[in-house]
Amino acid sequence: MEDTVTALFFNSYIYTPRDPLIRPGSMEFLPQLYASAPFDSHLRMSALAVAYFGVAAWTRQENLLHSAQQCFGAALTRTRHALQGDVERDYDEILMTMMLLYIFEEFVSIKENKPSPKHHLRGAIALINNCSPERRKSYLSDTLTNAIQGEIVHSAIDKRSPLFRTPSSWPLSPGIPELASSRLMMIAPPLVKLRERWVEFSSRADTADMDEINSILSEARTLDAQFAAWTFSLPKHWYPVPASYFPQSVRDAGAYQGRCDCYTDVWIAETWNQYRTFRLSIHNIIYRCLCLLPNHENEIEAATETARALAIDICASVPFYLGSQTGSMTITDSRVEYPSAEAAPSQKGAQLVGGWVIRPGLDTLCSAENLPEDLVEWARGQVRRVQHIYTAGLIH
Repeated sequence: MEDTVTALFFNSYIYTPRDPLIRPGSMEFLPQLYASAPFDSHLRMSALAVAYFGVAAWTRQENLLHSAQQCFGAALTRTRHALQGDVERDYDEILMTMMLLYIFEEFVSIKENKPSPKHHLRGAIALINNCSPERRKSYLSDTLTNAIQGEIVHSAIDKRSPLFRTPSSWPLSPGIPELASSRLMMIAPPLVKLRERWVEFSSRADTADMDEINSILSEARTLDAQFAAWTFSLPKHWYPVPASYFPQSVRDAGAYQGRCDCYTDVWIAETWNQYRTFRLSIHNIIYRCLCLLPNHENEIEAATETARALAIDICASVPFYLGSQTGSMTITDSRVEYPSAEAAPSQKGAQLVGGWVIRPGLDTLCSAENLPEDLVEWARGQVRRVQHIYTAGLIH
């Protein structure tokens, strides 16, 4: 069973086709690390926990959920033991385990429909802070560190999560400017500091400090301009195109304002939605600052329009990810239909990961302050749809 579950997980997530401009992530190293890990190691147990849980959610096989929980418990015990040993020697394996345990936490948070505690993301940050910079210079170490950095940024814009204290060395990873997805993440680290600054300011009893408001506003606009400029460097095939084949079943399952955009692959779509959620977070700060300043009605309207356009583009990606699926089913089920465009084929091969990937963007829409009410309600409905797809039959 272990071989079947891990093969299914690897083939449906890690081996899904990716554009060459997408930076390889930490999970791309998992198959080789898993294959070389001792049978009862913390890395192997944590990988099995994620694989069992993922396949249980995708296929509604509740017996696999029990196996996932057993492997998670075993991984915790073995990780505690590893942290008492030679951490520098086993740094990469321990950090990969931390990532896997964090992913498991995220899966459970979706299953239980509550914010993730992110305990193992905090553990990964602590591990990085306590490891010598020289040890983090290998390609594998840098890739793992970059993945943690991305999760810190995403956590900073998730209003349901408490802010993390920025690691002692920030940013953690320099990035690879030749790759489009990495260029985006190279822009993102200042967003963490901006969110920290805004949260600290907005929590004060007195928010009438005009100099501080204008300073935050200027910082937000500068960062937003950098994100906007990122789109100008993208090749033509990265841009979304309207669906030319858009089945009625997909429309019925969920298409905001009847829109559907298609992408060359799911990872390009994910990168675009990261860009949109980053800018939405910034524009929320811009909007809040402008509301505290007198005589900025036109700028408030412009910020609101920009946020609305970004939000609608996220909505338009949902049919591409989810197709007509509204509930759990077997992997080989052919009833799910997907939209497509001439330059962007159907994403049937990625049906197992679509909901996991689109969920953060939908959560951002649900917590935004300056979006149309009908859009927010639609996004909440799609969150419930994702919840049902991946957890129907698993919730007790």
